[in-house]
Amino acid sequence: MFIYSPSSSPIAILEYHYENVIFRNHIYVAGKISGLEEWEDYFLKAENFIRSFGGFPLSPRILPPHMSQQAYMDICFSLVRNCNAVLFLKNWKDSLGAVAEHAYAVKIERTVLYEE
Repeated sequence: MFIYSPSSSPIAILEYHYENVIFRNHIYVAGKISGLEEWEDYFLKAENFIRSFGGFPLSPRILPPHMSQQAYMDICFSLVRNCNAVLFLKNWKDSLGAVAEHAYAVKIERTVLYEE
């Protein structure tokens, strides 16, 4: 898995993690959830990748089912606010929630990363 930041050329997360982010970084994972059958596996794969480099993933995957969209977004915005970076999965633009998280992350000046 590779990531890129708009301000640089494509780089491996390993390089990004050790050169630009404090060790033990908290990285929020954002992407499309609604309407996807295997979204949990997709998020878990990203979370495990973050863990493999010593990072701490923050993910909506851990939230309980059957909450309102407003409740989910309230919690997810809090997670974005309390992380160092946000990793947007390939499908993030297909999700209104992830698009909102992107706007919020940019507004509060979190490091924004994208899955290639």
